[in-house]
Amino acid sequence: MGARAGLRERALAWAGKGSYAPPSGSRPCRSWGCPCAGGHRAPQPGSGTAHPLVLEVADLCAEALIDRHPERHCWLDEREIVGRVGSVSPQPGIRRFQDSWLPPSHGWAVPQPRAQRLLADVMLLLNLADRGRDNDERARRLSRASRAELPPCLTIDRSAMRVTLSRRQAHDVQPGATCIDDCPFRLCPLPPKGDELPYQMDEAFCAHQIDLVGQWFRSPGRAEWQAVYREDLRTFWREMSERMAPAWRK
Repeated sequence: MGARAGLRERALAWAGKGSYAPPSGSRPCRSWGCPCAGGHRAPQPGSGTAHPLVLEVADLCAEALIDRHPERHCWLDEREIVGRVGSVSPQPGIRRFQDSWLPPSHGWAVPQPRAQRLLADVMLLLNLADRGRDNDERARRLSRASRAELPPCLTIDRSAMRVTLSRRQAHDVQPGATCIDDCPFRLCPLPPKGDELPYQMDEAFCAHQIDLVGQWFRSPGRAEWQAVYREDLRTFWREMSERMAPAWRK
């Protein structure tokens, strides 16, 4: 999933490098299945054609080509963008001097909420799958994660990830021990508290996810693939934010 999503976004950045405004009267793009070019949107989740997160990336890439503001929809490196809040100048005159669509100051606060939710779940999935005590274990986890759907811990019940699990509690926990019944992924739980996540998530980034969930009357507060109750989603991100707080504040 990560490789396919990253490839789409890198190709987008390459295709749009140095071009911030289409000529007057011209269409913004002619590819990527973009609606403005007479194409079709990315296949819908459940169609069996691609991973749900890859489909979301495809739609965001199309939006970036339409409005010519890729910093609102895309990123190039998950680890890098989550590590800083970021800022981007809205002035076209300044943007023309930049040599890429995504400037070095790009951070997690710049993309729109839809992209921020996607980024958060990409990071969670990577933390579940892209790890292991050795290369063989890591390969097994990645193999189990290589499916056309998301694990239920991301879609319906995030308690399986056990955000607050301590090292002592996790001593004899095997991969999949906390998974929902019959889950074929067998990836949970996350590494225990005290262990560094393979893909670090900033405390402020996690806290911001709580704000994105919003209240029941504010829509959308969740991504299309998230069937988690809003209150459970807020609790999960609150625990993640507390976990990622610096040691001197705990």
